[in-house]
Amino acid sequence: MSNRKMIPRKDADFHITQKRLRTAADANVTQWALDQQWMTNLFDPAADLWDTKYTAYLPPLTRTPLITAEKKAARKAYEPLLSMLIKGLRVNPRLTEDQRLELGLKDYDTTHTQPPVLHSWPVAVVTPVGPGMLRIDVVDSQTGKKAKPHLVHGCEMRKAILPAPPKSAEEILHSEFSTRTPYFLEFDLSLRGQTVYLCFRWEDTQGRKGPWSEILSAIIP
Repeated sequence: MSNRKMIPRKDADFHITQKRLRTAADANVTQWALDQQWMTNLFDPAADLWDTKYTAYLPPLTRTPLITAEKKAARKAYEPLLSMLIKGLRVNPRLTEDQRLELGLKDYDTTHTQPPVLHSWPVAVVTPVGPGMLRIDVVDSQTGKKAKPHLVHGCEMRKAILPAPPKSAEEILHSEFSTRTPYFLEFDLSLRGQTVYLCFRWEDTQGRKGPWSEILSAIIP
């Protein structure tokens, strides 16, 4: 696992991760033989700036384009330093195994490991949003979150207008794929009032597919 993969993309997760690592590093500078000068002159000021700009960014009522830009710039300056800290801690022999586990650090893996098989599926909510149009929002069946599971590339959706409910996804022949949510399905207005059947499954970055969701039905508005 690279250092970059240990740094979350979302700001809220990034903030929690950096705070955990920074607190541990500041408390163990001597014990872990960290570079005190580097911590004092470079790392800590960048971390303080991030804390200040991120805190200012959080209240939506006072958030401005300038505050947002300053938050992004602070993270851009801080993230390479955080990556350097992670790199040093991962190979630092002074850290105990318990400390590594607590900080979420893992040893470098020189062997190729196969990504885990997908066990979850997209749970969809279908909402009519206008004549001939449906909006589809999905969450993961295991996490309950809108974010795609780790290593998932996107969602395959099958749809079909059929005279009777299908017994399996194989009876639903039309397939679409999207990497983003929500999805919008637009039908010809001549199809209004008919029933469309839908089912969904995740696909990972290697093209492997997860299990199908249950089959849903919706009336075309």
